[in-house]
Amino acid sequence: MLNNVNAQETIFIRRVCQDTVNNKNNTIYWSFNQDSCKIIGDLTLWGRDGSLASPFQIVNAGINPTNFETTHALMASSTWEYYIEATINCGTANKSYNSKIVKVDNNNPSKTEIDSVSVDIKTNTPVIGWKKGLEGDIHKYEVYFTPNSGAGFMIGSTVQSAYMDLGGRNPKLSKLTYQITAVDSCGNRPATGLPHTSIFLKGQSDTCKMETLLTWENYRGWGTGIKTQIYQFRNDSFLLLGEVPFDTTRFIAECHERMNPCKYFIRSIKSNSPQVSSSSNLIESTPVYRLDTKAPVINFVTTDPISGNSAISISTQNTKDSSIVYSFRANGGLVGGQKTSGSSEINLGLLSGVQQFVAVSYGDCPTDSTASPTSNNIYLKLNGGLLEWNPYFTWNMGVEKYVISSFSGDYVPSMIDYKEVGYTKDTNYVVSSEPGVRLHCYYIEGIELGGSKTSKSNSVCVGKNSDEIYWPNVVRIGSGNSGLRFYGVGVVDETALKVSVYNRWGEEVYASTNEDFVGRDANGRDLDSGVYLFKAMVKQFNETKEITGTISIIR
Repeated sequence: MLNNVNAQETIFIRRVCQDTVNNKNNTIYWSFNQDSCKIIGDLTLWGRDGSLASPFQIVNAGINPTNFETTHALMASSTWEYYIEATINCGTANKSYNSKIVKVDNNNPSKTEIDSVSVDIKTNTPVIGWKKGLEGDIHKYEVYFTPNSGAGFMIGSTVQSAYMDLGGRNPKLSKLTYQITAVDSCGNRPATGLPHTSIFLKGQSDTCKMETLLTWENYRGWGTGIKTQIYQFRNDSFLLLGEVPFDTTRFIAECHERMNPCKYFIRSIKSNSPQVSSSSNLIESTPVYRLDTKAPVINFVTTDPISGNSAISISTQNTKDSSIVYSFRANGGLVGGQKTSGSSEINLGLLSGVQQFVAVSYGDCPTDSTASPTSNNIYLKLNGGLLEWNPYFTWNMGVEKYVISSFSGDYVPSMIDYKEVGYTKDTNYVVSSEPGVRLHCYYIEGIELGGSKTSKSNSVCVGKNSDEIYWPNVVRIGSGNSGLRFYGVGVVDETALKVSVYNRWGEEVYASTNEDFVGRDANGRDLDSGVYLFKAMVKQFNETKEITGTISIIR
């Protein structure tokens, strides 16, 4: 008869494991509590097939007491159960003891689930954590890695509740997915738990705005969470920058470090009690260092009195430069723009009035751009016998004087035909015409105070007839002196009330009211160079006069 008295205290079967590979052997592992007792003779193993309710029979009658395991061979059934019979002496007399009956262990441990996959930001090492199972017979935990493509494979095992993946997988390059399963002492294991994927953090730096856009893929394995915290890693410590709801996957972090990158990581929280969280990989921003941009310098703005074309000279001092010269509209808005670098002179073409200019050097960022002081061209007008022009400002020290040059004759002048006739510090100058001369032309030149730079104006020319009404004898197409206007004492409006222009064959090529003739026909096409006749109606005092004359068109 089976005797179970004090069996656990003296001799007992720890477990019975089935050969799960060949399914042929059952291995019985047993232990003996010695105390003051000792086993006399060999042990006897009794067993039966529990599914048949058959009686126990001796399986092995000669088990060496120094061996703590024995095998029941060729057992295909997993329903067998066993006990051990031993003769034991505890100092008084020999007694027979039986262990408790133990069945074959073919039950899997409970499925183990990962709590979190985090990254140790100091070593860039993935760390997998979980809770230990409640079963007392868990032998180890196996950790599996599942690549983005292909089948998963075991990467290691541990008896602890955490595992550091030292296999060279880099959480900065991609998200990493892991699973886990518990294994008992008989090798029984359930299916692996749910896959858990690390938080893969990426950053896109905008060094101009001095900020980094952090984006990430949410933690996979929890299903949901509470929130995500954003940290900056600085001087071996953590600084909390902010937090967002769990389903938000972006955050803009500011970085004002000019020489060194800012370092960031995030921490998503599944629950607070108990707290379960997962931290991401560490990313670095792009340093915002850049060279300071130096302001460009406008050396001068000048006009060729003969062609009427203006030019601007600028110098830049930047090692990496992309300067643009802008002009201002009358209302202050910018118009135009030409790129240059180093020191260069840019052709501005024909200017029909005073224009203001500014040179801008662009750095790597819009906020780094710097501009020169505003400059302008000198635009000359003739009002009767009075030359008038705008003040010129470009040079730091200002203008020393304005030199007036003049030409009088019966032909279109060149530069060598002009002669200096005076100078002034004002912005006007009285001129007088020589009797009998048909054409009078003028330009002025600004001289830099304490320097060597100069700036010329456009030229103005005027003709004279017996009615003491003056007009330009020359129209230079597209220049500042491009209009047929009328001047004189008592002239109410410089623009004629009506004007008609004829070519040398007497054909009318232009007619208008209250508009200046600018060297173009009625369809806006440039007329050929040459001499043209005109007839104009001009109001002088209270009388309207018909003026006839000639005007030359040059290019």
